[in-house]
Amino acid sequence: MRISTVQACTAIFLGAMTLVSFSASAQGISGDVIKIGIMNDQSGPYADNCGPGSVAAARLAVQDAGGAIGGKKIEIVIADDQNKPDVGLAIALKWLDNEAVDAIVGCSASSIALAVQDVMKSRKKPYMLAGTASSTFTNEKCSPMTTQWVQDTYALPRATVKSLLAQGLDTWFFLTVDYAFGKAWQADTTKFIEAGGGKVIGSVLHSLNTSDFSSFL
Repeated sequence: MRISTVQACTAIFLGAMTLVSFSASAQGISGDVIKIGIMNDQSGPYADNCGPGSVAAARLAVQDAGGAIGGKKIEIVIADDQNKPDVGLAIALKWLDNEAVDAIVGCSASSIALAVQDVMKSRKKPYMLAGTASSTFTNEKCSPMTTQWVQDTYALPRATVKSLLAQGLDTWFFLTVDYAFGKAWQADTTKFIEAGGGKVIGSVLHSLNTSDFSSFL
């Protein structure tokens, strides 16, 4: 678990608590407890990016806030979205419909977050993303209820491409993970490559969890 990610997730939880407390007078907390859901990959390939570390960061954030805001106890609930959009969406709906969750903090795959953010927008509930990197969330799919922290697929490749092009590495081939994040990453990176005078000679998609790339190469 990178300390920067822990710090980011902690900041997000403090932000979530603040947003929820500010909105309480307008639309009301769901009961006498402020419930914040942590949804991410708890056991798969992205578990080291957020996973159990973000849960620990959330608990520290609750402790730093004194365990309550405005006299309402803060409670966190946790779910493993398994990097599956249908699982993530089902969790979000269960939390909102049956468990009175007031805000969700995600470090989910972009494909999951795109589905969940539509629900959060319609319910007017805060949705905070750390590690979910598609630039879609700050462009065409921007939502007033969603805040994207840490990085996106616009910021990360821009610096990398500029540096590599300056070294004369101007011909590129993509091995791209086959879901929303990977496709956004490739599209944004391609723009910077072509704008800098480089060229992309091809690409291939691979499934999440692929560890042997020899056949693609």
